[in-house]
Amino acid sequence: MAIATPRPWSRWNVQQRVFALLLGALAAMAVAAGISVSLAPARISFSVANATTSRVPVQGSPGLLNGFYNLTLVANNTSRRTQVRFAAVSAQIWYSATGYVLAGEVDAAAALPGWRSPRDVAGVAFWAKYGQYDHKAGTARNGKAGKELKAEKATKQDCRVVVEAKVRFKYGLAVTMPYTIRVSCFHVNFSSSSNVSVQCS
Repeated sequence: MAIATPRPWSRWNVQQRVFALLLGALAAMAVAAGISVSLAPARISFSVANATTSRVPVQGSPGLLNGFYNLTLVANNTSRRTQVRFAAVSAQIWYSATGYVLAGEVDAAAALPGWRSPRDVAGVAFWAKYGQYDHKAGTARNGKAGKELKAEKATKQDCRVVVEAKVRFKYGLAVTMPYTIRVSCFHVNFSSSSNVSVQCS
């Protein structure tokens, strides 16, 4: 006749079972915490470089000029392990407390293609039209002097650049949900000849 042999688990007392369950829970929490840390957003820093202005002749309209702000947005993935992918990047140039111009749309897939590796530094060129001018008269065109002259005046003083980036992060095979990062870059001077890089925060 066969003799039933008690399973190892059945020989454990209540304290041993509770201890085993606690160890399992702690192990699961450690794994979850490790995944959470791995997928935490990488540290991406932004800065503005090469801030200048330019005036470009309007095609087909002799004497008319379009005024532009120009800048290079530098994105630095400071993470040691996490990759980042940019879905969109946009910028606003605030020349006063209430006035701003939108930078031209940038194709993030072309400007910052694929997954950017850890420690990667990349620059994206932006431009923003701030007015149209009559070269001969030296004034803003068609009575738009209010906003356009304020923007023109701001080319001689500090501006604030607001950057928004939509990104995903990747650690190994794990990919995060989309994140939106917004930063402000203060004291960007488009008339300065020193071309000092301005850190955003």
